[in-house]
Amino acid sequence: MKKVFLFVGLVFFLAPSLAYGVTENYSSGDKYVGEMKNGKRHGFGTYYWTNEGVSYKGKWKKIP
Repeated sequence: MKKVFLFVGLVFFLAPSLAYGVTENYSSGDKYVGEMKNGKRHGFGTYYWTNEGVSYKGKWKKIP
């Protein structure tokens, strides 16, 4: 029973760090933090536009 609690505890402890995956910094100063598939933004992530000072946090689907 202790092994199950240890495993569940590790999953909850590590999940936030695993959820975002990668950080991409662009020459424009924009930044993407999230999941990628085949080099494209795909899955959950956040894109930060530095010029506008806004961000989008949500789902992405194969966006370059």
